[in-house]
Amino acid sequence: MHPPDRGTTRPPTLEDVARLAGVSLMTASRAVNGAPYVSERSRQKVHEAQEALGFVAHRGARHLVTRRTDAVALVVPVAERDLLRDTNVAAITSGAGRTLAGTGRQLVTLLASTERERQQVLADVKGRSVDAVLVVAPELLDDLPRRMEATGMPVVATGDPATVRALGRGVVVDVEASVAALVAVLVEGGARRPALVAGPEESSLTATQVAAFAAAVAPLGVPVRVVHGDWSSAGGEVATAALLAEDDRVDGLAVLSDTMAAGALRALRRHGLRVPQDVRVVGHDDSAAALHTDPVLTTLRVPFVEIGARLAELAVAALDGAPPRVDVLATAIVRRGSA
Repeated sequence: MHPPDRGTTRPPTLEDVARLAGVSLMTASRAVNGAPYVSERSRQKVHEAQEALGFVAHRGARHLVTRRTDAVALVVPVAERDLLRDTNVAAITSGAGRTLAGTGRQLVTLLASTERERQQVLADVKGRSVDAVLVVAPELLDDLPRRMEATGMPVVATGDPATVRALGRGVVVDVEASVAALVAVLVEGGARRPALVAGPEESSLTATQVAAFAAAVAPLGVPVRVVHGDWSSAGGEVATAALLAEDDRVDGLAVLSDTMAAGALRALRRHGLRVPQDVRVVGHDDSAAALHTDPVLTTLRVPFVEIGARLAELAVAALDGAPPRVDVLATAIVRRGSA
């Protein structure tokens, strides 16, 4: 296949590709933009002509033919001021972004911490400004995930297992096994009166974690002691101080975020308790915060980067017509100095 002489000034056009391939302009357009209803023979001829001419398809033309934007949204219930400080969301974003880039797609982040932001997210989805949606913590977004799904948009989520399974597509961790592992670390170290520093009470994920903690400590025959923080270091400190004011015989703390655990350590120290000699502490996430405490934090590693990558893979699969599924990823204890 030899390209015609077009001179030296004019760039190749789609008409040139169609002429060189010996197909209609419509067939050339569909083949170049990856649209269906083109025979494999015609598609091959068009691609050979495209390569011979050095023709590059216009992104806007591709969208008109395929109705795809090659963009996937990551919807997070996080305020803008907190977005850069949320290391878990950052890790999910990294995993999803790298995976999508390998398929020629881009990731865009949409904040949904207020009702106004959620209405804008829904408008973007209805307007088809993205091809699929990845949702972090759908349990905190009221009915937004369902409303997005009702538009026909593929919605893939991670967060509370019950909520994710109800949506049908997503990635979760085994909450019961993870919380049981936290308690096991404390008990193995000698703790007999462990307590839990959990997240906000209104979260269904928190309710699942609290129930798992109650089941894990039941064999010890002790009261189930639970306090709630707001995921911040200060929140973990306040919650732990309140716990100690009520019962200072606690000898183990399972804290459901490393950031809250950093605050818990301060509260224990202020109360005159040594870690791990008097109270063993185990965190959750294996975030950067776990490496900057004294002692360095024993914690539960949650594979957030892999979660992001798997979310992106499921979204791409959904766009290709794959049936819904929910993947379960494993967590693991990382032993350091606090338990």
